Amino acid sequence: KSPAHSTSSSYTLTFPGTDPSADKILQTDGSGNLSFVDAPSGGLVHLATTTATSNVSQAVLDNVFSSTYDNYMCVFDATVDSQGADLIMHYRTGGSSGSNFTTSNTYRYAFKGYDSGGNDESGNGVSDKWQMGHGTYGDENIDPPGVHGVIFFNSPHVTNTQTTWTATFGNYSNADEIRGFSGAGRLVNNTNMTGIGFSASTGDVQNFTGRMYGIVNS
Repeated sequence: KSPAHSTSSSYTLTFPGTDPSADKILQTDGSGNLSFVDAPSGGLVHLATTTATSNVSQAVLDNVFSSTYDNYMCVFDATVDSQGADLIMHYRTGGSSGSNFTTSNTYRYAFKGYDSGGNDESGNGVSDKWQMGHGTYGDENIDPPGVHGVIFFNSPHVTNTQTTWTATFGNYSNADEIRGFSGAGRLVNNTNMTGIGFSASTGDVQNFTGRMYGIVNS
């Protein structure tokens, strides 16, 4: 369809002389000459979403890591059902029916943060899990979410290097504060990780939404 006459537009678009193959798009050279090209690459590819709206012992994203991408991003929010509990993350192995990786002394992590009162909220650990910040309000005290954030995973599926991650997250604490954190960790084990799971240090996860994206390599 041509532009409206009121725009006083005056240009010519010339279509290519050959038919396109599947999944091509049209591109102009700025002089009105069109060609069929591949769609732009790069960006994020949605891989999986998991949700929970009532008590679950764990919310999982299984079978999301593979050799297709080197890096991944998870955007999540969660609320625990036990006052003062911490949100916990485990890597998982086993593909579509994964199991938690809980080998002792393999998770090395540290996070730095402050609360809304200006107090230091740092933490660290050598453990069989990753603890995400300090205590949160239970669902009986607040509307969801109690914890939310973004996690970047580097090469979780490979076996020739250690898995690392970085994160930015915040929680509404059981001291009526907002706490903001940034941190990183590594997994001291050359194991093929295929997913992740979120649980609470005490009780269940009451509400959860997690979305995993692959970061296109080029």
